[in-house]
Amino acid sequence: MTNRPGRSASAIILAGGLATRMGGEKPLRRLHGTTLLDLALDLARTACDDLIVACGARLFSVPTGVRLAPDADADHGKGPLAGVRAGLELARHERVLVLACDLPNITPPLAAALLGHLPAHGCVWCRHGADEPLVAALLREPAAVAVDQALAQGRNKVLPVWQVLNPLVITGEALAAFGDPAKLFANINTPADLSAQENGPA
Repeated sequence: MTNRPGRSASAIILAGGLATRMGGEKPLRRLHGTTLLDLALDLARTACDDLIVACGARLFSVPTGVRLAPDADADHGKGPLAGVRAGLELARHERVLVLACDLPNITPPLAAALLGHLPAHGCVWCRHGADEPLVAALLREPAAVAVDQALAQGRNKVLPVWQVLNPLVITGEALAAFGDPAKLFANINTPADLSAQENGPA
């Protein structure tokens, strides 16, 4: 049984990647008339009242009330974990939702469910064939310690960090209850991916 999460949570939208396969500026690409970044922010607002965009080495125009978290200079090129660290430093709440901006089909019930498993678990993510660590719920304090240690030791991969945080992995029927996992975790990496999403159901 999980606690009802409400909206007292922070969201870190990961939007700092180079997006070389997309040709750059993935967060600003439009899907169904809205940028991928704005779609992620809209989802985060359903579960969180503190919104942070981990923007890497670039700055974006963001709505009022949304805060930007650029990577620390020492973390440039270290991938999503660097963005998580930047976001955790700004997070106002202990419960934190992490969401990559290129997963536009994640639903509010799934986001709420991830957060709802905190604090019984220190980290919650989903597994659909493979792990999906860039849609996750974290407890800020232990996550910040683990992320700092990993980056200091040159370990930049996200999943090994999550695995030390008393984790829960949602998979199988528990995940399918939120919809078709193949659609939920359809990732946009290329213009072809974007076109396929655009031409599918809104």
